[in-house]
Amino acid sequence: MKRPLILILLLFKVSVVAGCRSRNESSDAKGFVYTGKTWKDSQHIPICWLNPETAVPEVRDDLKLIIQQQYEGRTGVRFVGWQTCGAEDLTKEVIRVRFSQAPQGTVDGGLTISSAGRSILGPASTAVPGEANATLIIRVKLDWNNYSLESNRWTGRKVFLHEVGHAIGLAHEHQRDDSSCHPQIDGLNPGNVEPITAPGYVKISAYDALSVMNYCNNSYSSSEGIDATISVGDVQAVNYLHDLFSEVAGNAKEIATGADGSVWIIGTDPVGANGDFGIYKWDGSTWQNQGGGAAHIAVAPNGVAWIVNSIGEIFRREGATWAHMPGAGKDIAAGSDGSIYVIGGDSGIYKWDNTTWQNYGGQATNIAGGHNGNPWVVNSEHQIFQLQGSAWVQQPGLANDIATGSDGSVWVTGTDPVGVNGNFGIYKWDGSTWQNQGGSGIKIAVDRNGLLWKISSSNNIFLAKRLF
Repeated sequence: MKRPLILILLLFKVSVVAGCRSRNESSDAKGFVYTGKTWKDSQHIPICWLNPETAVPEVRDDLKLIIQQQYEGRTGVRFVGWQTCGAEDLTKEVIRVRFSQAPQGTVDGGLTISSAGRSILGPASTAVPGEANATLIIRVKLDWNNYSLESNRWTGRKVFLHEVGHAIGLAHEHQRDDSSCHPQIDGLNPGNVEPITAPGYVKISAYDALSVMNYCNNSYSSSEGIDATISVGDVQAVNYLHDLFSEVAGNAKEIATGADGSVWIIGTDPVGANGDFGIYKWDGSTWQNQGGGAAHIAVAPNGVAWIVNSIGEIFRREGATWAHMPGAGKDIAAGSDGSIYVIGGDSGIYKWDNTTWQNYGGQATNIAGGHNGNPWVVNSEHQIFQLQGSAWVQQPGLANDIATGSDGSVWVTGTDPVGVNGNFGIYKWDGSTWQNQGGSGIKIAVDRNGLLWKISSSNNIFLAKRLF
């Protein structure tokens, strides 16, 4: 059966809509998406200009840049093309952009139109009715050649972010059936404001007051001068639709990687009666049982695995057997320089000196080996610390799990729930703060190629399709 053509209209307004939540509300793990049809290749979403002569190159370059900064820079989607549409593009699923001018004057109720746009929701080869081949229309109130005027630049960027959001599958956030936003705008198509409960529409989690797709986001409807951005919830929504990970066969509770390319897991098959599970190594196509059972695992750069079992005993892989090591632990990690660390039975932080465990001060629940002898830990209050010299320095943010790559990258699963199944957001350290990378999970590891492995709350295993 042919899919109905779904059109979305955006109006930017000179009035504040009543009944909206405050602008400083958190928007993690939120969004409203249309799953009826999605792009087959989210790494190569084609986009082209139908009438580039209408807008000077400065306009096209600026609009392209805002999409690259926001959608490409913060989610897993990638756009290709950005040229004049060719004849072959007119019958294919391509985002075909037409520049136009917004209608002047007012609509019923005295609402002044400052900008507007229309887009088909999701991929389509069919044009918006009456728009001569366009699947996306972007309008501002003045001539496009006056783009240097701040109001035009401001509205142009935000209309484009909104309409491209529709083109990649984001629905109006205010049209969720649990939305606290109910725009009452005379002359506005009810189909753009009334709640939607139709098949194919999915609420990812809570309502997002800050979404670029929300008519009640006041920074998009009335406050000029605020940078054009998508919300954290928008990031989650895009990555929900355009998943960044491929599922790997098997199930696991923990995962670890070595600089030699090896990947190890603690499985979900019980071993003994104390809460240990099978130990497996990836051979490129399946998981090979390595004997024994454990609760936690780490892999040194040379591929030697270390484990801690459910009663705190520590073992190291030697040939085809597990050698019992001194000490006791609750978690274990390997650094890129070969250092081995444990969280001791007393929650203290220790480093192996090839004979015994040396106390490094502090207490923690989770540890990652770090780069060049600088481990990272998470404590019982989810606070994050890095060893700098001889001191543990607290870093911003909160985490449940932490991992480091041999390339120096640092990753965490946060404390922000994503969905309702017990998963949490995934973040990467940029040297000063944590950047949301999309996706979710409970346990993570980074392989020698810089690719992220994750375990979900249902114990499924996933490998990232690309570098972040």
